Amino acid sequence: MQVIVERGANAVEALPRGLRENRVMAETIENNVRRLIIDEMAINPKYYETMFHLLAALSQQRQ
Repeated sequence: MQVIVERGANAVEALPRGLRENRVMAETIENNVRRLIIDEMAINPKYYETMFHLLAALSQQRQ
């Protein structure tokens, strides 16, 4: 996630070749965001619960 924040759209080129595939990249980003949401859930449970449900809906659409 930090690479994407720092490098923007060009971050994809800096990733290892296996991660550049759309499916693999989407799953990696999804897992990182899910972990971040779970880590931050204690700080603001209502907000991050909403984010968790949005991520689940996006994941379902992607599949």
